[in-house]
Amino acid sequence: MPLGKGQTNNPNGRPPKGQDWSSVLKRIGEEHVEATNGTSLTRKEAIARILYQEAGRGQSWAINAIMDRMDGKPRQAIDQTVQELAPPTITIVPIESQANTSPDQIPDNSEEG
Repeated sequence: MPLGKGQTNNPNGRPPKGQDWSSVLKRIGEEHVEATNGTSLTRKEAIARILYQEAGRGQSWAINAIMDRMDGKPRQAIDQTVQELAPPTITIVPIESQANTSPDQIPDNSEEG
């Protein structure tokens, strides 16, 4: 059902700057945590270290994640070949000539393809 003038499906609107998901994740990523060896690093650095550890253990998802962020995702070729279609064939048969003709006697001029 269409919305009337002044109506919205998002009554609260866009979240205020700093409260959207991207901002919240960035802010949390910059928080400092203590590593098992006692050093302090950001959550983002801790996650990156775990990601590299998993890649070192041969986890393909971790290897792919690192490669996608370091080199970018590989480009994929898309085939956009357009096949030309033959124009339709139209046969006009006067109605009077069909009056005493059975359907199997009407010529079939359609092309097989």
